Amino acid sequence: MKTNRLSVLFLILALGLGLVVPGLAVSAEQVLVIGSSSEPRSMDPYFHNETPTNALNRNTHDCLTAFDTELKVLPGLAEKWENPDNLTWVFHLRKGVKFHNGDPFTAEDVKFSIERCKTWEKSGFKSGVAAVDKVEVVDPLTAKFTTKEPFGILPRKLAQVMIMSKKFAEQNGADYLATHENGTGPYVLKEWVKGDHLTLAANENYWAGPPAIKTVTLRPLTNDATRTAAILSGEVHIVDDLPVRDVDRIKANKDVRLVSRPGLRLIYLQMDQDRPDSPKIESPTGKNPLMDTKVRQALFLGIDEDAIVKHVMNGFAFSASQFYPSAVFGFDETIKRPAFDPAKAKALLAEAGYPNGFTVTLDSPNDRYVNDEKISQAVAASLAKIGLTVKVNAVPKATFFPLTDRRESSFFLLGWSCGDGDASAFLDSIAHTFDKEKGFGRYNRGRYSNPKADKLIEAASATVNQDERLKAMVEAQKIIFLEDFAFIPLHFQVDLYAASNKVKFEARADHYFQYFEISFAK
Repeated sequence: MKTNRLSVLFLILALGLGLVVPGLAVSAEQVLVIGSSSEPRSMDPYFHNETPTNALNRNTHDCLTAFDTELKVLPGLAEKWENPDNLTWVFHLRKGVKFHNGDPFTAEDVKFSIERCKTWEKSGFKSGVAAVDKVEVVDPLTAKFTTKEPFGILPRKLAQVMIMSKKFAEQNGADYLATHENGTGPYVLKEWVKGDHLTLAANENYWAGPPAIKTVTLRPLTNDATRTAAILSGEVHIVDDLPVRDVDRIKANKDVRLVSRPGLRLIYLQMDQDRPDSPKIESPTGKNPLMDTKVRQALFLGIDEDAIVKHVMNGFAFSASQFYPSAVFGFDETIKRPAFDPAKAKALLAEAGYPNGFTVTLDSPNDRYVNDEKISQAVAASLAKIGLTVKVNAVPKATFFPLTDRRESSFFLLGWSCGDGDASAFLDSIAHTFDKEKGFGRYNRGRYSNPKADKLIEAASATVNQDERLKAMVEAQKIIFLEDFAFIPLHFQVDLYAASNKVKFEARADHYFQYFEISFAK
């Protein structure tokens, strides 16, 4: 085998990090190196519903059901399931599946996982299983779900709920689970040096067969220029969130290729809407202007999103007319984005009692979404033209997300992807009134609330009739967006990757890296 300088470098790195298991010959060619724009937050599969974290954990854990690359529901840890009546689902589990420590996977683990996902205080996936009333162990390989109301999309929702080992989770506390795993997935965590690298090794006993790639190293390269340099120099095999300004450089290089597809991720703005005294607003009235629908509408009309798409995103985004793109069930083709109208925006501010505007801080991550800080700066510049003073506070996501969770922000930029292909992902988690017990509104950090919208959102979840579901979701979105202007959708990302010609890689609709699906070119 011919060994090039890069292969030798990888082998030296692997040996230096202790990644080669004694007695096991691991060639340098088997090390897949990924340059990721964002580091995962936790190995706990319920900690945070965030793409980089979910993507990592989907390599170490499995769900009862699974998605293919286009979000079609497939069997996962459940070989099959049936729905004998409107409230009952019976899942038949695979035989012989083991967790990474050798313990057998059983229905007890399913029951434990669903209950932990529903009740753990920090769970970011409560809304996905909120409709489940109880899970019963029929026998070691059969689990019976009973829902509170008809819930026809349960198999789709369960494709995002990873199954944990009951024994392992009960023996170890939450802090331990944040940095250790014991899943059933195709890869096992070997080492995580936060901020530097994370290494996975193939699970040779994986129920679907051993992975083709034996070792994966994930490198968090949050700086755009560094990420591009790494793929062009051959230091990594794939990068995600390729900087839009570097597309031509990738196209001009014979050793790498551009991989792109329309994305599901919405970049949008949330606003503090439930408290008169908001932490980062200086208002001439002494009140929180964002509680006023006219002010929120003014902000929407005062943002030149077409200019952001053209100049900040270099055309690699598409303006959002609503909260999810056409690929997601719940999209309404009749909803059109209101046109940019700074004159009307100024008039609305005057009507609301703010003819000279007000001052607000726009909090934003600077290492999470494509050009996130630049987008925030562009929003601030656009709103300045209607009389607002917007101070941009762009910080790393490790600081940003806890800040918004603690509700220490008044106005902030976020991204959201309906990763299960259904609008309920946004409506349940973000648009519904915050309900800690039921899990609704888990990421409704601005605390928007409208009982009419809540009723429609819950009605959409409580029927198996897809026409009725669609009607309820469409009506809910019209209230939330066009009547209340509760959130300001900006644009949907185009998912951009650069990949070495040495690997076979296709982008998934959910923007996850599934290493089991990647292989080296022959």
